[in-house]
Amino acid sequence: MRTSAHTFSPPDYGSKCSGSSFLIAAHIVILAGMLAFTAMPLAAQAGDAQAGAAALKDRQCTVCHSIAGRGGNLAPDLARRSGQDFTPATLAAMMWNHGPAMWQAMEQRKMAVPALRSDEILDLYAYFFWLRYFEPPGDAGRGRVVFVSKSCNQCHALVVTNGTGPGKPVPEWAALTDPVLWIQNMWNHGGEMALELQRRGIAWPRLTVQEMTDLMVYLLNLPGLPARQPGLRFGQGASGEEVLRDKNCMDCHTFGVAAPGMVDLAGVSRRERSLAGLAATMWNHRPIMAAAAEQKGVPMKPFEGRQMAHLISYLFEENYFDEPGDAARGANLFQSKQCGSCHGVAGTGAPALLGTGGGFMPANFGSAVWTHGPAMLKTFQQRGINWPNLTGRDVSDIMAYLNRQ
Repeated sequence: MRTSAHTFSPPDYGSKCSGSSFLIAAHIVILAGMLAFTAMPLAAQAGDAQAGAAALKDRQCTVCHSIAGRGGNLAPDLARRSGQDFTPATLAAMMWNHGPAMWQAMEQRKMAVPALRSDEILDLYAYFFWLRYFEPPGDAGRGRVVFVSKSCNQCHALVVTNGTGPGKPVPEWAALTDPVLWIQNMWNHGGEMALELQRRGIAWPRLTVQEMTDLMVYLLNLPGLPARQPGLRFGQGASGEEVLRDKNCMDCHTFGVAAPGMVDLAGVSRRERSLAGLAATMWNHRPIMAAAAEQKGVPMKPFEGRQMAHLISYLFEENYFDEPGDAARGANLFQSKQCGSCHGVAGTGAPALLGTGGGFMPANFGSAVWTHGPAMLKTFQQRGINWPNLTGRDVSDIMAYLNRQ
């Protein structure tokens, strides 16, 4: 059995567009991985995948795009992507590059380009994270092999029956539809599982990112499970920083700082930039972290309530899931792409980006570009300036440059 990682039960979006195209509400908006032209505070906001899906349904925005085969056929299905390494910055760069053509098509159809709030972007971003858009395509057949080869089946049954094993049966896992809750439950389950594996003489099973993705796809597609609904909710970034301290993470980790005997979490993110990657990293290192905690006399605390969601939100705000940026290269790009020809120049109406104290985050670009993008395009055309193309690396580098000013 082969099933895509993006198999799910999408909401019924309808086939009519009532003023805004799905290509606005989904592709650019959510993956707002580009620099923010206006930095807006996001720490007090939480993205909700269910709200993101509802926004698409309410707007009837599938005139161009579909999701998993449902919707329009004028543009690519957003739940199916090529095999390239996607990050928020990569997708945002793609949408920036295609913006002029999309705005022209909307103008021809007499469709207004709506202004989109930053909270809507976060909801849509959460929705696409729930679709696992940034992870490698999963395969349910391979996932079944993982479930058996990693000895998951020795404790967890695929059906609910009496006396099937010490672990909770898969149909009772609340985390199946929420990758953040999945990470939290796997972490909390680690201590109990370590004891059970030791009792059975089984080594701690390590998982690659692909194996983690395949495993999730397999379990999500088991027969008899209820229809999948968006379950991912980001938390509060400010609370996430508190979680790192509360869980004693900073006794062994730093964030963006190299220190002897410490592991830089930002460095880890450069290798694993997806939720499945974070889950695999935490799972694989749990025995090592447990041993280090015991040696230091630090308790291994479980995550409770929304704590993992808060932590994920904090990591997201710190660009954990994006490409690393080169500020020096970003400075050159800022000039060569002629960003400085408008931003900060009197009379252009474009806000200053330099010297604003940073705070440029992936999630706030979408609101700015869809509010100001068409006007920017007209300004470029009046000045005889070509719309600049950007790569994902360009986006990350420019963000790094702006955040250091």
